[in-house]
Amino acid sequence: MAVDDPEAASDKGQQPTASAPELPEWPDAKTAVNDESASTPVEVGGLPVAVEAAGGADIEVLARAEVEQLGVDGVVVAVSTAVDEADLAVTIGYEGFADAGGAGFGERLTAVSLPECALTTPEDPQCQVQTPLPSVNDPVGQTVSAQLSEADGGFVSADTVVEDSTAGSNARAARTVVALAAAASGSNGSFAASSLAPSSKWGVSGGTGAFTWSYPMITPPAGNQSEVTPDVAISYNSAVVDGRIASTNNQPGWIGQGWSYEAGYIERSYLACADTTAGAGRQDLCWQGEVLNLSLGANSATLIKDDASGTWHPQEDNGTLVERRTGADNGAKDGEYWRLTMPDGTVYEFGRNYGPGRTTQEPTESTWTVPVYGVKAGDPCYSSAGFASSRCIQAWRWNLDYVEDANGNAAMYYYNKETNYYNANLGSTLVQYVRGGSLKRIEYGLTNRSGSVYGASATAKIEFTMAERCIPTSAFTCAEALFTAANAIYWPDTPQDQACAASGVCNNWAPSFWSRKRLIRVDMYAGQPGSLKKLDSYALEQSYPDDGDKALWLKSITHTGYTESGAALTEPPVTFNGILMDNRVDGYRALAPMLMWRVSSIVAENGAVTQVTYSTKDCTASSVPNTGSLQDNTRRCFPVKWASPGQSTSSVDFFHKYVVEAVRTIDPAGVSPSQLSSYTYVGTPAWRFDDNELVKAADRTYGQFRGYQQVETWRPGPVIPRSIRSMVPISRL
Repeated sequence: MAVDDPEAASDKGQQPTASAPELPEWPDAKTAVNDESASTPVEVGGLPVAVEAAGGADIEVLARAEVEQLGVDGVVVAVSTAVDEADLAVTIGYEGFADAGGAGFGERLTAVSLPECALTTPEDPQCQVQTPLPSVNDPVGQTVSAQLSEADGGFVSADTVVEDSTAGSNARAARTVVALAAAASGSNGSFAASSLAPSSKWGVSGGTGAFTWSYPMITPPAGNQSEVTPDVAISYNSAVVDGRIASTNNQPGWIGQGWSYEAGYIERSYLACADTTAGAGRQDLCWQGEVLNLSLGANSATLIKDDASGTWHPQEDNGTLVERRTGADNGAKDGEYWRLTMPDGTVYEFGRNYGPGRTTQEPTESTWTVPVYGVKAGDPCYSSAGFASSRCIQAWRWNLDYVEDANGNAAMYYYNKETNYYNANLGSTLVQYVRGGSLKRIEYGLTNRSGSVYGASATAKIEFTMAERCIPTSAFTCAEALFTAANAIYWPDTPQDQACAASGVCNNWAPSFWSRKRLIRVDMYAGQPGSLKKLDSYALEQSYPDDGDKALWLKSITHTGYTESGAALTEPPVTFNGILMDNRVDGYRALAPMLMWRVSSIVAENGAVTQVTYSTKDCTASSVPNTGSLQDNTRRCFPVKWASPGQSTSSVDFFHKYVVEAVRTIDPAGVSPSQLSSYTYVGTPAWRFDDNELVKAADRTYGQFRGYQQVETWRPGPVIPRSIRSMVPISRL
């Protein structure tokens, strides 16, 4: 469904509205008796609970303080049943606290069981152990249903008869403690995946129909005839939003939904250990081979290893020399990092953590690591002593941290790391990893002389200023120390429930990848080494829209230039308006449609308006491609196979693909005539079977978009309409 913003529309589009967060409504501690075997829910302390048990059940909702002591981010319910009860079905509603943990908290809730001692000694770590239960999350009805049986380990055995309930007289002999806890994944995305999504491959062929737009920032020259000057541009791509599906990490990047700026990186993907024989039941990451992707602007590619020679090259070899090196002091196994040499002699290093000639200088923090297990002989870190002994720290991302041209002119990139902990190997050990991070600054105008880049200070630099991904109010400051379970509602697209400290209760058994930070300002400096002056500044304003998924949205960019005396000259902002559209084919699997905002119009500094018209939905719940012949799909929707939290098997879901039908540029002052470009897509879209190693083999299907063979572009006026074979990029002039 495409939904307009509640505010009045105008020819400039609509700005998504954002309000202060509403605090969750947690249930009160209370006990009730349900003598019915039907599934009719009863309100227990304000919590809807339905129990299907032939002999009825006593239901107790634990107090919030006890729940927090157990390390549970949802609710805890104790269900007492008759001694001969063999099976039990429990359904718990979560409408009152669906947004409590941020980042789609409600739809990530799943059912787990706790030991019975959780009711008496919640402070005991042995009583805090969570055991996943087979469960189904209904995000539309906002309930979680769990099926429990003695065979599943869902019941806690009782050697003595439980005393009569305080709320009734039925004697019970078996007590089950059920909790709702947030998983890393849900029907609207997965934080178990890194930000490198399968959609990163979309748009490589012509005819993709994506709306793209770029805001280049003025980077001052280095001043020493250096050609190593960074290009900094904030770019939008609607295909990125199209690619947000149930199995991808859907937290927007540090700028906002659909926007990006990254200096460059190489990322290695790993396999969930649960998908291996040796690691069955474990949620850690395991080695799955050399699955590597390079992100470096026009040079982005999959990196391929020649097994015969041991050398590396881009999948579409352009003459770039790719070297895997070791020995860096970067925290990764063997000090692994990468060096790329372009045909023109320019060198790019990823994850080295310092420049040539470093002694005690600041590290770049460019290598982000995670524990990885080797499950078979030949895997890095594999040990015949067993799974627990087969772990080592490996890099999952090497960020660009050093560039040097053929003349020795250089630039260095510095990063902020965000670390987290999780319970490795089924909860035996708390281990640290890097969950994400951001670019902190770029220094350039450096020179590599006599093997060192540290001989003189930079002649130019770019600083990136971060803020919390948080909604401040008059009573809430968004200070870093306030990022707690009680305040999670103020971080709407950040999964606070996935955060663990170095000690204490942690019920997360897998690494998750996310960030607490957003980019709010970019500052440009240049001048003499040691006395740089600010020349330009770019302020980014963001919000969290009320409607749809509460994900970071870029509202505006404001440029300020500075004179020699330091006086500021500020231009009017560039503003971005949006339209809310379904990502999921609504109703096909009785799940939420994953409403996400896309840029629908842009208002430039001079008031000129660029309006975007997207295609309508091509599929409905009753009209989707034939699941028996997905290779013949000719529709603008595509299949995705994924498993819901609490479920072991995957099933097919369908998601929309949107294309741009028209782009109109309007001068509200009427000085310049309007310009219209409309696009007609000839034939049917092409879909290819997934070859992306980020998708496990059992879940691969025909979900890779390969575009249209031909796109006709029509521009009214004296110019004769013409057809072209690919979408002309729509860029900021």
